[in-house]
Amino acid sequence: MSLSTFHPLYLSLRRMLTFCFLHPFSHIKAMLKSLYDHFVVLYNAVLPQNPSLASEHALRQEQEIYDRTTKSTYRNVIIFRLVLAENR
Repeated sequence: MSLSTFHPLYLSLRRMLTFCFLHPFSHIKAMLKSLYDHFVVLYNAVLPQNPSLASEHALRQEQEIYDRTTKSTYRNVIIFRLVLAENR
């Protein structure tokens, strides 16, 4: 199955890639990918109905963390949030 430009999953991935190009730091990309992967696992049951949910939540949470942390605390806060997500 090819992804057309109107497919919700395609639009979701496109939004994630746009974010990565706007924030070119590799550690931010890696942390965002980790958040996204965890949200995919958490929302596995509802992703068929709303494919962009995991990317929206990962982007929103990463932006919130990025805005509230310093360069030295960013990574630790992301890891802490990932641990919290695993324990849900």
